[in-house]
Amino acid sequence: MNDGSGGMVVDAAGNIYLADAGTNSVVKFTAGGGVSVLAGGGAPGNSDGTGKDASFTFIVSTGLTIDSQGRLYVLSGNHLRMVTPQGVATTIAADLPGVASGGPLALDQAGNFYFGTSGAIRRLDPHGVVSVYATLGTTDFITALATDRSGNLYVGTRGVGAQIFKITQ
Repeated sequence: MNDGSGGMVVDAAGNIYLADAGTNSVVKFTAGGGVSVLAGGGAPGNSDGTGKDASFTFIVSTGLTIDSQGRLYVLSGNHLRMVTPQGVATTIAADLPGVASGGPLALDQAGNFYFGTSGAIRRLDPHGVVSVYATLGTTDFITALATDRSGNLYVGTRGVGAQIFKITQ
């Protein structure tokens, strides 16, 4: 069914979700061992829809995150997409400026999305404004983003000077 590459998150019930680059679909692995396609029909694209009627364009480093309501957020190319627990996929923002295809993604409790780019972090605020949030002063590629309950952003990089940065509010 999948090749195992792509972003992954776990919900409060212990279900695992994978943004599968091999099938351009969001795959759900239940805590009981079941596997199903939550959204995505396999063909690349950015069509909204339910279940296999939706389409995504994923790459190996596709970012995936989840909110407290169990809604998944995923980068499909440079589009931010939401997938409900019922498998309904909708586009939240299209053609995000400065956001490369795929890449790491994080969501904080205030509703800000963070995207990793080469040496910089871009933020999409709840009002739809995209801005450069932070520049790291490194040429290493940003590979991971995470937030904590205090609003701090953690940034992982790879390369010669691989590091983890903590950015505080």
